[in-house]
Amino acid sequence: MTTWIQIENFQCPGKDCRTKTVGKTWLCANDRTPVFMSQTGYIRCNQIANIMTYNDASKYSHYDKICNWRWDCGNHGDHPFTKFMEADKESFILSMSMALQMVKTKGKAKWISALVLELGNQFGEEDSDDDLT
Repeated sequence: MTTWIQIENFQCPGKDCRTKTVGKTWLCANDRTPVFMSQTGYIRCNQIANIMTYNDASKYSHYDKICNWRWDCGNHGDHPFTKFMEADKESFILSMSMALQMVKTKGKAKWISALVLELGNQFGEEDSDDDLT
């Protein structure tokens, strides 16, 4: 079962963000509605586009993999090419680790571990465990 968590108190994960601003509540730039993340590695806004479906991908106005999402903490400038920054795995996991308090559901450890594994799939496994042996 997919569990959606509202993104709050989350440091900007933009890989080139210099200020790493902590957003009180992250909002969809188009809809101005809260943004949610799931342990399956997806992000969505809260704007319902199609009430006649139970499929999250077609239900919400904005829905995508975390690796495809772009972030704007308000400190990246106004130009479309710099305003919205992509995250890399390290900056996203750092931001997430600082905001673990937003996961308040039973099964917190399973939710977080599922998300971290999915982030590895989305961003690639260039940091393998080969150097640990």
